[in-house]
Amino acid sequence: MKKLNLSEISKVVDITEIIESVPIDDNKIPNCCGAYVITVKSGKRYVGKSKTVKSRIQQHKHPKDDNFKGEKMNKVSAYLTKNYFDAGILEPLIIRELKPELNKEHQSDASTWKEVPIEQLLSGTTKELKEIFYKLSKKILTLSGVKEKLRRGWATYQISAGKNFCIIMVRKNFLQIDLKVDKNNFNDPNKLSSEIERTTVQAFDRRIKMYNDKQFDDIFKFIMQAYQCICKSKNNM
Repeated sequence: MKKLNLSEISKVVDITEIIESVPIDDNKIPNCCGAYVITVKSGKRYVGKSKTVKSRIQQHKHPKDDNFKGEKMNKVSAYLTKNYFDAGILEPLIIRELKPELNKEHQSDASTWKEVPIEQLLSGTTKELKEIFYKLSKKILTLSGVKEKLRRGWATYQISAGKNFCIIMVRKNFLQIDLKVDKNNFNDPNKLSSEIERTTVQAFDRRIKMYNDKQFDDIFKFIMQAYQCICKSKNNM
């Protein structure tokens, strides 16, 4: 059975507390936001997320819950987050890593993750950040060949399937923008971005946090560098 690699996942989303492999009725699990992994007697697993993890786990025990198809629940692990948006980002990352047998919609690759309406993506952030996101999205989509994919908690920008150059994660108080760039030629004279390490769940190199519209021009220049980098790599294939 594959073990969850938290060292890589924690580079993408902040996990505030980890409680692993405790009995399904254990009182150690608090009733707050996060993702969880339920393991049944046969060893199969189910991954979910909730605003109230403890209550949601107990709801799964109801006979009408068909996620477990007669399997007897045994152990549970909880990975708690600061808010529900982070839990929404964490859940598909865990699904991608573990490939849980009991999840109805198996999401083994990011390109198959469900798309959501933009209203759902932006529902938990501020009015100012919603306006900034719309403005930024509109400008990115003026670039030749760019497509936008709206997921649970983030938007991906690509020139073709698998050719992603930018991802915007919607947080409560800022937009987290991750870019795939040419690290040797990336231009950031004012050191506004930070370097991030590529992993099996993290395919980007630079990260910027956007809090207000004053950052717009500088950040779009960074996005343009990522776009030009992915176009160049495609042309060289």
